[in-house]
Amino acid sequence: MARKTGRATITSVAEYAGVSRQTVSNFLHTPEMVASETRQRVEEAIAALDYRPHLAARSMRTDRSQAIAVRITSAPEGVSGLALERFTHALCAAARAENYHLIVFVADSDEEEIATYKDLLATLNLDGVVVVATHRYDQRIGWLTERGIPFVAFGRSWSPAPEHSWVDVDGSAGTYAATRHLLDAGHRKIAFFGWDDSAGVGDDRESGWRRALAESPAAEFISLNRADTIENGAAMADQLADEHPDVTAAVCVSDSIAVGAARRNLETGRSLALVGFDDTAAALALGISSVVQPLEEAAGHCFRLLHQQLTDRVGARHQRMLLEPNLNVRS
Repeated sequence: MARKTGRATITSVAEYAGVSRQTVSNFLHTPEMVASETRQRVEEAIAALDYRPHLAARSMRTDRSQAIAVRITSAPEGVSGLALERFTHALCAAARAENYHLIVFVADSDEEEIATYKDLLATLNLDGVVVVATHRYDQRIGWLTERGIPFVAFGRSWSPAPEHSWVDVDGSAGTYAATRHLLDAGHRKIAFFGWDDSAGVGDDRESGWRRALAESPAAEFISLNRADTIENGAAMADQLADEHPDVTAAVCVSDSIAVGAARRNLETGRSLALVGFDDTAAALALGISSVVQPLEEAAGHCFRLLHQQLTDRVGARHQRMLLEPNLNVRS
């Protein structure tokens, strides 16, 4: 049968497959009621006609909006924060594959984010939330849990919180691999450039550096901490050169910090070996080795766990996944 044009409907799918409208409806909502041979015919018709269920009509029937929300944050100087942009893009793709829409919003605090949740729940009948950038004393986890709103966090709870599902990347494993790489390259004095407000994530990344150095004879723990900006990366490189001129390498908590330190290398002719975190385009451009987070995989798992909650599948709640990063070594 020739492919039809125009917006496909349940009626046109039924005609194409040679079944009733009710059979197509059953296939979409209770596929277990449809015989396997008939399911195959309906699937072929949906693919041929490029049929998409009408989301507004489905929302009225099921009291679902097919919408989930996620906050985006500003990227500090356009470097490290780009990792969350990759995550959000992958989350959008995963949601789209299941006919869900991603509602993206900005907020500068937990309070502002919770206020946005209230608005979205009132105006869009929001189905669920993906919480990003978890931190100590995170107000969002308790607020969503108390109200029974389905959610998954990209990031662990760094302080006591109600049981909930989360997906995270093992930052400690990433910086451990980075430090081992520098040790294997012959460096014996390796500093850590971290964040002054670590919020759990920075401490986790610093712990991998400490663990690797503890395995090395005569380990010396030199840790400098400032806000996550390129300028502060340069400032920490200067401070290290002044106070510890014998240190030959540094593991950085982010690519923003690593880029700043690398820029200072170029300006001063220093040869401080550096490893960043997030493997951004800036690290690639400057030839900086960097830890790669599996952000696309993390986004896929986040949506899957949330979708399980929304469809009431067995074992949907309180799942935890810690993903392993890789080290992208550059000269």
